[in-house]
Amino acid sequence: MSHDSKGVIYYPNQRAEASLLKTFLVVLGNIVEGRELIWQMFKRDFFVVYRRSILGYFWILAGPVTGIITWVFMNYAGILHPGEVGMPYPVFVLLGSQMWGLFIGFYKSAAESLGSGSGLMKQIKFEHEVLLVKQAGLVVANFFITLAVVFLVMVIFRVVPPWQAVFFPVVILPLFFLGAAMGIVVSVFASVISDTARIVGEFIGFLMYITPVIYTTDFRHPLLKLLVKWNPLSYLIAASRDILTVGSIQQFNGYLVVSALTIVLFLTALRLFYVSEPLVAEKI
Repeated sequence: MSHDSKGVIYYPNQRAEASLLKTFLVVLGNIVEGRELIWQMFKRDFFVVYRRSILGYFWILAGPVTGIITWVFMNYAGILHPGEVGMPYPVFVLLGSQMWGLFIGFYKSAAESLGSGSGLMKQIKFEHEVLLVKQAGLVVANFFITLAVVFLVMVIFRVVPPWQAVFFPVVILPLFFLGAAMGIVVSVFASVISDTARIVGEFIGFLMYITPVIYTTDFRHPLLKLLVKWNPLSYLIAASRDILTVGSIQQFNGYLVVSALTIVLFLTALRLFYVSEPLVAEKI
C-alpha cells in the first residue's frame, strides 16, 4: 500500500511483504483509529453480560473466592499437599488461580475474538484488531475489579502487599503477550482445522498441573521437575505472585528470558494474523 495525491494505492501481497515492524505499526494505527468503536463495544459487552445474571456483578467479586474453596478444603483436610508455600495457603492459591485465570482470559479473548464479532463483521467494515483489544479489555476490567477481593483476603491473613506492588501491571504484561499470541495462532488455524481450539484447550488444561497455581514447584519426580522448569508459565505466575507478596521476583533471570520470548511470540503471531486476516475473515 502506498499513498499519492489522489488517495491510497493497494498492490498484491502487500500484507505478506510488510516487515514485522511495519505490521506492528499498522495494527497499532488501526487500534488507535478504532478506539471509539472499541469503547462502545466494551461498554455494551461489559454491562450486558451481568444484566442477564440474577446476581449480576456479585459474581465478579465472589468468583475468586468460590473458585478456590475446593483447593483450600482439600489442603485443610490433608488431601492436598502443596509444599512450603511461604504464606497462608488461601492467599497462595487465590493469587495463583487469579493469575492463571488472567492468562486463560487473554488466550480466550484472542482465540474467540473473530468469532464473537462475526455478526458485526458482516454488517459493517472495520479493522478486526479492535475485536482483540475489546475482548482483552473486558478481561483486564474484570480482573482488576476482583483484585479488591484478593487484597481483602490478603489483609485478613495478614499478608500486606509491599510498595513494589505498584509494578504489578508491568509484571503481568508477559501473561498478555503469551496468552494473546497463543489465542491469535489458534484463531487463524481454527478457520482451517476446526479441532485446533479443542486440542489446544486440552493441552492448556494439562498445563495448569505443571504450573505453580495450586502448589509449589518443589516436585520430587525428575520428569515433573523438568516439565515445570521448561514451562514458561511457571516463571510468569510465580513472578506475579511474588511482586504482590514479597516485593521482588525470586526467579528474576528466568522471568526476563521468558518475558522476552513472549514479546517475540506475540509480534510473530500478530504478523500471522495480519497476513492471513482477509482469508480468515472470509471463512467466518
